[in-house]
Amino acid sequence: MQRSGPSKVIACLPLLIGMMLQAPPAANQASVKAPPVKKANNLAAAQPAQRIYVPPATTQAALTLTADNLSPMPNQSVNFTLTWNRNVVRVSSYRFDWGDKSPDSDTTAPAATHRYAAPGVYAVRVTAIPILPAEMMKAPNPSQARSIPSNAVSIDVVAPAQPPPPIQTQLQPTTVALTADKTSVSLGDPVNFTANLNPQSPAAQFHFDFGDGNTVDTASNLASHNYSVAGPHSATVTATDANGNQQASSPPVEVTVLERTPPAPVVLLTPLFEEPVVAGQPISVRVALNPPTRNKGFEFDWGDGTLPQRVNSEGLVTHTYTTPGSMKVVVTAFTDEAYLPPLQSSLPVQIYPKSWWPPSLGIVAAACGALIVIAVIRWLIFKFKPDPPLPKPGPSPHIVQQQFRYEVSGGSSVDKLKMASPSRNIGPLKLSSGMGSQEHRITFPGRADT
Repeated sequence: MQRSGPSKVIACLPLLIGMMLQAPPAANQASVKAPPVKKANNLAAAQPAQRIYVPPATTQAALTLTADNLSPMPNQSVNFTLTWNRNVVRVSSYRFDWGDKSPDSDTTAPAATHRYAAPGVYAVRVTAIPILPAEMMKAPNPSQARSIPSNAVSIDVVAPAQPPPPIQTQLQPTTVALTADKTSVSLGDPVNFTANLNPQSPAAQFHFDFGDGNTVDTASNLASHNYSVAGPHSATVTATDANGNQQASSPPVEVTVLERTPPAPVVLLTPLFEEPVVAGQPISVRVALNPPTRNKGFEFDWGDGTLPQRVNSEGLVTHTYTTPGSMKVVVTAFTDEAYLPPLQSSLPVQIYPKSWWPPSLGIVAAACGALIVIAVIRWLIFKFKPDPPLPKPGPSPHIVQQQFRYEVSGGSSVDKLKMASPSRNIGPLKLSSGMGSQEHRITFPGRADT
């Protein structure tokens, strides 16, 4: 129980008086001798002195406040705990002053939790209000014992550490380049394009413009196109990212489309003579272009040392070799088409020397010799051919020499023979005429097969 100042003084007065009576000053004890005690006559002095009990002074109650975190972060919970230095009978409430202008908190427990929203230094104090007994409530100033303040605790709320600003790095600009596998093509031939994006982006989209009015949008960096219009064309490509933002456009690539050229014609040489060719015998040759192509004529080199012979576009020429040997006729065609070079073709010719034996006579002699050989072979075959077997004996055929009249009816291949006096005993007949003989089977009336 806590006592006021005057009450403490009043309680200590008996103790002070007793001490003064029992312990005289040291100076008096040294100079004044104690009188002798008369034991017999003074009974009161023989009795022991009566001691007065003085209770010890009561310790004043003190309240101590502690916190589990003196440097919290904003909005971080801080737990506060109150402890007493001695037993307190009862406490009606603890009032916490947080020091951040927030409303005070009243609680019956000696503990509380608080969060500070902003950085700063805050002094936290607690006031305990005990429940006083009835006799203290009757004291002159009972309010002096109703509140017990605690010590102040300083809370330093630290601002969170800000992340360092990002390092500004210079980003590499996005570029795209377009390449073609060939820059000069004929009409209808495909051209393959490739778009090279730097840096690579897997979600990029490409817009190809081939320069002839045709475009294509694709997620692939490859595209192929066939040009249908001759002339120069500028092809470009534009790359965009997945969000549709344009990234880069490529420099143009020039593609030249040429008219398709027909295949070159072939020079055809046709000999108009029969071999063998004898020196001094004129020969004729015809030349033509396949397919037919406009030309400025043909030039013949006969291969015998004579000057080349130029002919018109009809291509018919005649030449006479004067010396024998193996010759090679070379013909050059000059066309009107500027893209065609001079076209050539060749024809080998063997020239034989002139002799007294005409070639035609040799052919006749060879034919006669062949006939003689064939006749000799036939004669040998019939000479050594065995005789045919003799026929078996039988009825001798009847030879009838009589004139017949023939009638052919119905277009049949069978001749009907009518006889003036037919005989039933006549069998197969052998008819003879001026052109040879032939056997006929004749059917007579009354018989089926005679």
